[in-house]
Amino acid sequence: MKKTIIWVLLAIMSLTFIGIVIIQFRYISQMSQLMERQFDTNVQRSLYQVARDVEEAEATKYLKQEMGSGELANVMRSPLAALSDSIETVEDTLDTTSLQTEPRVSISGSGASSSIQATSQMYQKRFADAFLHAKKVVDVVAWRWMRDAITEEITQRINMDQLSAMLQEEFANNSVSLPYFYKITDRKGRVIYESSDSISGVSNQEGYTQRLFPNDPENAHEAFLSVYFPTKKSMLIHSMSLLLPWAVLSVILLISCLLSIILIFRQRRLNEIKNDFVSNMTHELKTPVSTISLAAQMLGDPAVSKTAETLKYYTRVIVDETKRLSFHIEKVLQMSTFERGNGNLKLTETDVNELLNMILDNFWVKVHAKHGQLRTEIQATDPFVLVDETHFTNVLYNLMDNAVKYTPTNLVLTVKTWNEKGNLCISIQDNGVGIKKEYQKRIFDKFFRVPTGNVHNVKGFGLGLAYVKQIVDAHHGTIKVESEVNIGTKFIITLPTLKNN
Repeated sequence: MKKTIIWVLLAIMSLTFIGIVIIQFRYISQMSQLMERQFDTNVQRSLYQVARDVEEAEATKYLKQEMGSGELANVMRSPLAALSDSIETVEDTLDTTSLQTEPRVSISGSGASSSIQATSQMYQKRFADAFLHAKKVVDVVAWRWMRDAITEEITQRINMDQLSAMLQEEFANNSVSLPYFYKITDRKGRVIYESSDSISGVSNQEGYTQRLFPNDPENAHEAFLSVYFPTKKSMLIHSMSLLLPWAVLSVILLISCLLSIILIFRQRRLNEIKNDFVSNMTHELKTPVSTISLAAQMLGDPAVSKTAETLKYYTRVIVDETKRLSFHIEKVLQMSTFERGNGNLKLTETDVNELLNMILDNFWVKVHAKHGQLRTEIQATDPFVLVDETHFTNVLYNLMDNAVKYTPTNLVLTVKTWNEKGNLCISIQDNGVGIKKEYQKRIFDKFFRVPTGNVHNVKGFGLGLAYVKQIVDAHHGTIKVESEVNIGTKFIITLPTLKNN
């Protein structure tokens, strides 16, 4: 599958799942806001009704008190009593007449009509007088109520037990079942009354507030009823708990999709590395095999003279190419052994300064063959470490050999040792082609080789630096690279000294 197609599929799948997750979270958010608004409306409706009930309860109480006084009863007695006596007289007359005389049908004249009309007008006038009188009495009571409301304290006007019962009843009527507590405060926020289960430290913004006695005069004592629901947020979260698993599953599905795409890319990269390795290995193995085959043919050709010098030459070619072939095979086997964790290190106390000097004495021939320079600064004062001398020699030789391979001309190979924070540091630096930053993190990966286009002037399997990294890690050390293109590359190995190991 082409890389472009994979990226397109990745983009489409990511956008689709991200869209699903966004839609679900938006739906959850809107549902939560809707439920909160509905809850707020129910609470405000309940508080408004409670305020009306409190006001009506006070009016009823005041009217009962005033109507029960003797003064008010005498004031209202005359018109109401006259109206009541007239009604009773008419009822008695009708009852007596109906009992003493037989029922008969007659057609009334104008006199009868006038008598009925006059009687009706009389009763209407008496009703109107009684109503006006009662209205005056109620106005007087209301005026006295308003007058007393200005001076009375809120705690005198409200029965707190009755208020608690009203709140409980109205919340039940409006389906508000959360636990709550309430306060009564004045216009300056000072607490006048608190319910027994109040929680200190709760601000007014967290509750619901309704003014009590909103029809009082402006100079009356203002009071505000504030109700708080401590478990409101947990209720909203619990109500949305059925929708949250869908969002979580969507996120898990999105992550699974992304991981699948990452694995596809990784497998694709490993496949490319495998193909490169097979190609390089085929080329590297084909050359010595071809050389050995050609030398064997020459030895078996009767036309070729079999002098001692010729036999020695072809024998040396076969031996050298056999060693080269064996070296490649051994490198692959070593990598496989260490990858499976079966590589055994034979650690011995080693003076790295002496080991480097010995390697450099033998390596000088390669540097000299490229007309290069070899600079050394062996300055470690504590050079003793525990290493497998064979494998560590291969590590240093690999790094130096890479420096020679990747420096086309004017080679300057610099090798240094020093101590730092109880560790031994070794640096091998060249002035070669360098490594781009984008490849520096991958050079220690198995089979990876820095792309060079169609130029394959340096042979290899991409196993050298991977082997170096594994051996350094096995010695509990670290290796890092510093490189700039066309300036050079420096590898720094850090190992714990024998004192700190």
